[in-house]
Amino acid sequence: MHGLISSLLENWTSFYSNHAAARTLIGFFHIGGLVVGGGCAISADRMTLRARRQGGSQQSTHLKALRSTHGVVLISLMAVAAS
Repeated sequence: MHGLISSLLENWTSFYSNHAAARTLIGFFHIGGLVVGGGCAISADRMTLRARRQGGSQQSTHLKALRSTHGVVLISLMAVAAS
């Protein structure tokens, strides 16, 4: 098992080192995930603080928007973790 993991890591290191396009694409997904996920999370936090002062119907609308934001943030975090 140790030999298999070692072999996979060597192959990945060789591929990553010798392909600039792969490095760029992986970096793009990493930074893009941080920007999109972080931006959505900060925006949702700001909207949540605003919604506290609003009425019940606007708060329920905010909760629906917050549910959709959660999915975007999770997908972004998966992109960051995978990259």
